[in-house]
Amino acid sequence: MSHACQYCKKEIRDRDELVTASKWLSIRPYHYRCYELAVQEIETIGNNEKPLNNLPNTIISVVMMIVAVYFLSTGALGSVGDLLGVLSLYPITMRLISYFRYERSLPAFMENKR
Repeated sequence: MSHACQYCKKEIRDRDELVTASKWLSIRPYHYRCYELAVQEIETIGNNEKPLNNLPNTIISVVMMIVAVYFLSTGALGSVGDLLGVLSLYPITMRLISYFRYERSLPAFMENKR
């Protein structure tokens, strides 16, 4: 299954050129070059569209998983800890949706790209 870039509307052929970006509850696929162009065009204070499938976000997701497990499995901070645990699941959920919806269906690298 192929996905179209939100910026140029062309097909994204492999994970090497894919950037999935999240803005609140929506996830959008881009070519990595198109994502850079889109971010330059929308440089505003309210632009909170951040890439999901990069190393820093993967590390954040792992840390948030540890935080969520800690707060949800212990009684630390009572109800506030439970709320923090649930809120910590947001970046993990977005990263997993990005992987299963976009990345998994694409080949890792495609030879002979134009």
